[in-house]
This record gives sequence, structure tokens and C-alpha cells, in this order.
Amino acid sequence: MYSRFYVVFAVAALLSSLLCPFSAAAQTCGQDCTTPPTCSQLGYKKDIYCPDGFITCPFDTSYKWCKEYTCEDGRYYSSPLAGDYTCSKADYHGLTCYDCVAAVEEDICSAYDEQTLVEALQCDDCPVITVLNDITITDKLPDLKEGQTLKAADGQTYTISINPTGDIQTSDPEFEISQDGQTMKMKLSQLFGAAPGIILTTAAGSRIDNIHFDVAATHNVDAVIVPLGDTTFNNLSIVIDGKDEESERMFSAGVFPLNPGGKIAFEGDTYIEMKNIKGRQIATGVYDIISMASPETVATVTADNIDILQENISGENGSSVGLAAGNLDVTGNIEITQNNNSGSITGVAVCNTVTIGGDVTITQTNNEYIATTRQTSIVGFANINKTFFSGNLNILQRNNVLESPNDADLTALVVSVDLSVLGKKYINIVQENNQASFLIAVFGNPGTILIAEYPDMPVTITQTGNNISYKIKDFEQITTNFTNITVVQENNTDVTP
Repeated sequence: MYSRFYVVFAVAALLSSLLCPFSAAAQTCGQDCTTPPTCSQLGYKKDIYCPDGFITCPFDTSYKWCKEYTCEDGRYYSSPLAGDYTCSKADYHGLTCYDCVAAVEEDICSAYDEQTLVEALQCDDCPVITVLNDITITDKLPDLKEGQTLKAADGQTYTISINPTGDIQTSDPEFEISQDGQTMKMKLSQLFGAAPGIILTTAAGSRIDNIHFDVAATHNVDAVIVPLGDTTFNNLSIVIDGKDEESERMFSAGVFPLNPGGKIAFEGDTYIEMKNIKGRQIATGVYDIISMASPETVATVTADNIDILQENISGENGSSVGLAAGNLDVTGNIEITQNNNSGSITGVAVCNTVTIGGDVTITQTNNEYIATTRQTSIVGFANINKTFFSGNLNILQRNNVLESPNDADLTALVVSVDLSVLGKKYINIVQENNQASFLIAVFGNPGTILIAEYPDMPVTITQTGNNISYKIKDFEQITTNFTNITVVQENNTDVTP
């Protein structure tokens, strides 16, 4: 009897008893999208005064939705710093803030080539390192120190290409995991199963502006950036190309935070692409491992817009994860695309609270996992606590194949507690031509409630052409006040009553 649905990321045997169970769900607009609603229908108010910051309506910026922000949330200052600092005004969610940097000799901290960049990063008198052109690095980068900024020249975006010629040997950071009052300290090497291969670590208060990382992921590169303290990224982009080289290491990660209870802020547009990665147990764009393992020290990921692409990733008993976080607060849009991967697939997974102001679009197509011993799953978006959406939910799962002697589950949206949809939006879930044992559009624990501010908002679920051996469901263990639900289930085969 199918009584529950969850996905567990087995990070290592040492952590397996700590990781939270979850599943996830994804969204993508079908061919017949509804007419966009007005700003007032979405819950925005015209010319409203918001003393603590706001989010503007995407269709008319005179309409606002008030939300509490401080300049410090964005790593700015509420007033100019006194002393030897250069400060410029910055608008942060409607607040007038100040971006201040210490005045230093520019030529000391500018980067003209690999050697100069390394020297600048190692320099204690260089709080701001400016990249002046594209640079190729043949080893890891020196760690960003506390309060240090790595940025492209004003108005530019420059690429730091990482092409390691040998082993990437780095420090071995220690971190803590707390649960039920018990605290366990670990070295990163214990988690990775080997000396960690990290391109760049960041300390508290550090910042990276308008830098593109292009990484040729050799067999020993585990993560591009590991924040060891609160870090801000502005217009970050990362491309990891594994070159189809086999590797038995645990992770391949874009951003891998290790800052318990802290915050990682992605400002502007964030893009992470991962492709041609073989043999890893988990390939992930952003993975907040401590929050997933340690609910008592949950960190927060904030973002404006995030776009993650994962293609051609495979590994025995492996998993591809787009975004995993403790708390997730996104003011704009999330787009996750996962195509042609082998293994369990998860678009977005969150272990605590989720607030999303824009649209969520998750596309999962042509993924395959033929397992011999374990449960397999493809899930779009999942959370085990409160979830608040203010945008449209779009889910597309097409041409995916899951086989397992245990459950092989394909689910779009999983909400374990409650989900609230603010504003008159729409939910559109499309599941076509998939093969699995279970196919479920929206799944919850018993008693889960889906609440819409406007109950007549359109909810469309299309499940066609699927080969499902046990059960197809639109809503499973869900109570909702939705009144405008359209469900199409056609040409599905091999469904056991």
C-alpha cells in the first residue's frame, strides 16, 4: 500500500540519520496560459507607503507589496560610513542604502592576470579586488577574507576560467550540526570522503560582484564556492562542465554554504549550469547541507532571480538537485531545468519556510533512472514546512523513465504542512509520457491544506500518455479551498485500480 512519499538525500552514512526527508515539485506553463491578472488582483496596492521596503508589481511599478527589509539584509549600510571609506547610494527594495568600501590604491587591488589576481586576494590591504579582464586560473583561488569583495570593473562582467592542471588541495573547514540538543563537529573531508577540492571559500561579510566562473570540473573538484560565513553574490554565474570524466567523489556543487544559522544572498540574476558530470552521488547548483541536516541551525538563502540548468548528469545511485535550502526567500523568479540526467531528480527542496514573490518554473524532461535496489523519484518542488507563493506555479514533467523493484515515484508538488497562494495567480501542472509506478500532481501529508487568497484562481492538471504501474492521482492527502480546478487524465496505461 502506498502510504507516504518522500525523498532522502543520502549525503554520507555519517549524516544519513540527520537529513530531513522531503520531496519536491516543479512548474512550467502549458500552451494555453491564462491572461495575466492585474496588479490589484495579485494583491499589490497602488502608491502605498512601505517604510521597510517593498516588491513592485511586474506589470506596473506603481503597485507595491510591503515587506520588511533592512539595508543590512543586502549587505549595505543605512548611512554612509565615517572615515576613509567611499560610499555610494544603492536602492535596495525601495530603501535608500549605502554601499561603502575602504579607500585603497586601485593598482594594488586590480587584477590584470592570474598572478596579480592571486596576489590581490592574498593582500590584507585589499578589501576590494577589481577584475579588469577575463582571467584563466590553473589552481584554486585564494580564500576571500572577512569583508573582502571580488568584483568586475564597473559596468562589466568578466570570466574567471578554472582549468586545474593537478589536484586542488585546500583547507579542510570544520562545521557543526545540531539536532535535539546534540552538537556534532565534522571536517569537510569527512563529508566528502576525501580532501576537499574547493575553488574558492568566502568569509563572513565577503561579496562577489558580476563574476562568471567557468570551471572545467576535473575529477577532484567538489565545489566552486563554499561560503564559510554570510556572503553576498551579485549577478553570479557559474558553468561547470565535467567533460564526461568519471569521478567517484561525493559532490559536484556550484555554491555549497557552510554557515549555520547564517544567510547567503543572491542579488540580481543568478545562473548556474552543470553538464556532462559522471559518477557523482549528488550534483547540485546550490546545496545548503547544514540546514538540510541540522534543523536547529537553519540558514537562509535569499535571492532576486535564480536560473539553474542541469544536463547530462549521471552516477550510480546518484541524484541531481537544483536548489536545496533551509529557509528560502526569493523576491523574483525561480527557473530550474533538468534534462537528460540519470538518477533521482529534485528541482527545489526546502526544509523550513519558503516565500516566493515571482513565478516558479521547473522543467524535467528525458530523465531516466533504472535502479536495481533502491527507491527512485523525480520531484519538482518540495517543502516540509510553511510555503507562500505570490507568483504562478508552472510544472512540466515529460518523457521521464523510472524503474525500481521498490517505489518509482514521479511527483510535481509536495507540501508537507501548508501552502498559501497570495494573489490571483494560476497553477499549471503537466505530466506527459512518463513511466513510473506512482504519478501524483500534488502530494501532502495527511491534513495538509492548500489555501488560495482567491479560491477561483485557475488550477490545471494534465496527465496524459503516462505508463504507470500502480497509481495516478491529481491530489493526494490534500485539503484545499480551490474551486476552479481542471483535471485531464487521458491515454494513460497499465494503471492498477
